Amino acid sequence: MTILISGASGFLGKRVTAALSAAGNEVIALTRGEVPNDAPKASNIHWVKCDLASKLDADAFPAISAVIHLAGTGWARGARADRMTDETYFLSSNEQAALNVFRAFCQKGVQRFVLASSQVVYGSPDSLAVDEDFPLTPIGSAYACSKLNAESWSRYFHAKFGGTFRVLRLSGFVDCGGVVDYFIDRALEGNPIELLARGEVRRDYMSSEDGVQAILKALYTKPDGRWTAFNIGSGQSISTGELARIVCEALASPSNLVLSDAPAPQTDFVFNISRASEVLGFNPGSLAEAVRAHALRRAAVKR
Repeated sequence: MTILISGASGFLGKRVTAALSAAGNEVIALTRGEVPNDAPKASNIHWVKCDLASKLDADAFPAISAVIHLAGTGWARGARADRMTDETYFLSSNEQAALNVFRAFCQKGVQRFVLASSQVVYGSPDSLAVDEDFPLTPIGSAYACSKLNAESWSRYFHAKFGGTFRVLRLSGFVDCGGVVDYFIDRALEGNPIELLARGEVRRDYMSSEDGVQAILKALYTKPDGRWTAFNIGSGQSISTGELARIVCEALASPSNLVLSDAPAPQTDFVFNISRASEVLGFNPGSLAEAVRAHALRRAAVKR
């Protein structure tokens, strides 16, 4: 197949591009900026610099079998502090870019799309069993609104042109910054680790390897002509206190865990991933093992 992947130079994009190339696909890899030095290179990977927020000319590309749309800007990385509440910034980077991709390639007859969405479309559900029918309440951030609106545009183009659209609502990643890396940084220095809400909050995370697996499963599973959303995470309920202990044990760290009564900024949030398991055959690995492995990798780099 000839696969077009947007956001190919990003955290997941580089990994997915490499996997598609290794499987023998022709890959059209789009990037907004320059191709990074660590980007995968191969004779079947064709890098194209392209600003998706501007008008996209599908005629400039060869015949495309499927589109994987990963491009976008996250609130936690890539955005300056003054842009975290800038609605126009996320409207352009996330919503307009998605609209342009769907419009251009639907009009060219592409019938297979995978869209990377986010857990943020559910807001703060305070639930350990969030399934795809859970209310969508992206309150509190322009980023969350832009991700849900991108989903809505994909629904619109599916209704207009048909095809198979698979929307992946991704959890956080163990190896992409965030609370796990905070624990690792503190543990490597032997510093105390503060656990808000006494370390009792439970959040869903997964490894980048599982994220890549989900995207490939969504791409390769037989098309069904439907628009379908899938929760993609570990589906495993582990508290922040347990995550911190896993990190400290893996690193043999003397760090003390400090239980704080101060509230955590986030509520409980664990996915029900039954649909992804049953329809796509998505089978994530152990969250605890993913945390251990990431901690050991970070420690090896520090040495």
